[in-house]
Amino acid sequence: MAKPLDKIEALAQATGFSEDLIDRIARAYDEPEWLVKRRREAWLAFRDLPLPSWRRTDVSDLQLDRIRPVAPSSSIPAWAEGALPPAAEAAAVAIQVDSTVEIRHVDPALAERGLIVTDLHTAAQRYPDLVERFFLQSGLRPDTDRFTALHAAFWIGGFFVYVPRGLVVEKPIYLVTLITGAASGTSVSGHGLIVLDEQAQATIFDESDAREVEQTALYTGNLEIHVEPAARLNYVSFQNWRAPVREYSQKFARVRRDGYLLATSGFFGGDQTRNVFTTRLVEPGAGTQNILAYAAAGRQHFDLTTNTIHAAPSTLGDMTARGILTGASRLVYQGLIRIERGAHKSEDYLNSNTLLLSPDAKVLDDIPSLEIEADDVKASHGATVGQIDQEQMFYLRSRGLNETMAKRLLVSGFFEPLLGRIPNDDARERISELVLEKVI
Repeated sequence: MAKPLDKIEALAQATGFSEDLIDRIARAYDEPEWLVKRRREAWLAFRDLPLPSWRRTDVSDLQLDRIRPVAPSSSIPAWAEGALPPAAEAAAVAIQVDSTVEIRHVDPALAERGLIVTDLHTAAQRYPDLVERFFLQSGLRPDTDRFTALHAAFWIGGFFVYVPRGLVVEKPIYLVTLITGAASGTSVSGHGLIVLDEQAQATIFDESDAREVEQTALYTGNLEIHVEPAARLNYVSFQNWRAPVREYSQKFARVRRDGYLLATSGFFGGDQTRNVFTTRLVEPGAGTQNILAYAAAGRQHFDLTTNTIHAAPSTLGDMTARGILTGASRLVYQGLIRIERGAHKSEDYLNSNTLLLSPDAKVLDDIPSLEIEADDVKASHGATVGQIDQEQMFYLRSRGLNETMAKRLLVSGFFEPLLGRIPNDDARERISELVLEKVI
């Protein structure tokens, strides 16, 4: 049997997105027939769909026929090694480098109790019933647009995390995605599948970075989260591509009875990013809090969406988005609360705030929306876009601070209401650090 790296090296020779490549991927990873069938269904959508015509995010210049569909195998680069958490501080550490997945560590005691952290190809072989039960069952539709179809047809790598019933994982699980110079001009598209079974609890850090990329890389990594009854997941995601990466990704979460999802997401890198995070509360007592932080500089373009769908009565939601723009960066933000027919006694609130640090930075759209189809509910929203208070700036400058130091202090204060909602110290510190990197 070919070794994993040999499989990837062979696939990396492909020159275009084709039906033949799907068959080659399926053979290389010995995929079950149900999974191959879903890839082929996605291929039909990819073949027939045009590039999306999003209102504020222009992708018309992207030539998919010039992008290599599979990145070659790569080892963990030196610039990333020092940032990886020690095994003693983690329940598990899994890393995808371009198209190569390495499981660095899984706590043996937790593995003995049923914790699974592996790549999705291996999971489909070893745990076929479990993967088939949850794969593409969160609400993620492969035919949503051409990028989603591309991902569903041609994904390679990605992570599978399963926390069995009643297991409380005290230490964080770390999932790391890295794009290196070897992936210049290629597509990277690992698929993530996270399942917390009934009454399980876990914290997951999902981090991504890119460096030394000379030619634009395309990232379409999608993620599905399943929070089963009475389970609790603290999911923390940081995207910080420090290279020319164009990202078009989606995250879908399904939360069942009395389950709870706290999702904290940070966006800081890449040339053009469009991300949609949709949480569906499908049974009574389900709850979620979605915290979004962003900081853009230069000519970065962020198109970010958070959706909470109340599909059952007595469900709770809360969305907060807060970020800064500097340079000539651009932001599109859309937040949606939908309370479906019959979802009585549900509650939700949406608030978004953006601070402009440059006269050339612009919020192209900031659209909070409510769709209410049920009675006896509570839902509201608010949004602000503003600039730094010049009186506050003058006061700080008059006390001896230079302009950069004064801006950093004001930005720290601006983010404090958002940081105060995050229970994890490491997440708060990481967001603060990545935000302040943009204030120069």
